[in-house]
Amino acid sequence: MSQSESPDHNHIQYYLPSNDAAEFDRLEDQAIAYNELMSQKIVHAPLHEPQKILEVGCGTGNVCRQLAQQYPEATVLGVDITPVPPFANTPPNISYIKGDIKQVASSDPRLISGDLDYIYERLLISGMTSWPSHIRKMAALLRSGGYLEMHEAACRWYKCSSASPLVPHDDDHEISADWPWWATVLRGAEQLGLDFDIGCNAQRYMRDAGLVDVVVKRYVVPLGTWLAGERPETRSLGAQQGESLREVFMDHVLPGVTRGLGIAAEDMRRMREESRRCLENGEGKYWYFYVTVGRKV
Repeated sequence: MSQSESPDHNHIQYYLPSNDAAEFDRLEDQAIAYNELMSQKIVHAPLHEPQKILEVGCGTGNVCRQLAQQYPEATVLGVDITPVPPFANTPPNISYIKGDIKQVASSDPRLISGDLDYIYERLLISGMTSWPSHIRKMAALLRSGGYLEMHEAACRWYKCSSASPLVPHDDDHEISADWPWWATVLRGAEQLGLDFDIGCNAQRYMRDAGLVDVVVKRYVVPLGTWLAGERPETRSLGAQQGESLREVFMDHVLPGVTRGLGIAAEDMRRMREESRRCLENGEGKYWYFYVTVGRKV
């Protein structure tokens, strides 16, 4: 999806690399690393024999394939704005919908209000706008007793303040609060309607949409592999963070999100250099990945 020159909150904006073969490989590796972070526990909701499942922003279909295998009696639908690449041995109970969830949620005949047992979405942070409205639409698609599960980031980076850097603490310093370049990114994101704190805010949005029994699980994601000795499940994702995170931010998110701020070329160059330095791997540096689950009454 091409980047819009002006914000349109009625459509998903996409500020990540174009979905070519290289990006599919990155997304597939990322999905595998997140699955490892969660010890292969893809589903946190207490599902019981779901019959109809939807994944929003399914990307390469990695999670759809796992859900289809885990629940072979269920119909699994995946929605994404770009075509899902073909994979060998894709389970037969998967169907994909190409389109923007903001439109297809009310136009595709396979998505009927009150018909879904489970909706799953992961890392829509760089594209979704108008989160409260989106979550209300997802809640409307759920049947009574169905679950919405969101796996999202909050773009805040921390540094362990403890003498031992192995266990993050609630009083750790939020180092990103001291980054001028990041303050500029947040200003651009706000203009575009993006919420780079969605990991933190999802719980409130779900409750406002009428969902109940909302619970949150927080995972630590290190910048680098410094935490892997204590928490081996962080190794793959931590190792990916240094290179892929810096490249994604410097080459795509930073220029895309700040495009409307009128930043001069030299200032943009300095911001990219600062972002590279700030997002370098380092012992004690980490951020949080949030899993939020809510049930429809």
